[in-house]
Amino acid sequence: MMNWWDKNFASCELGDERLSNRAYA
Repeated sequence: MMNWWDKNFASCELGDERLSNRAYA
C-alpha cells in the first residue's frame, strides 16, 4: 500500500482511477 501515492491521487481525483489501478497492479 502506498500512502504517499494515495495522498497524491486523492488530491487529483478527477479520473486517475485507472492510473491508480495500474500503479497498484
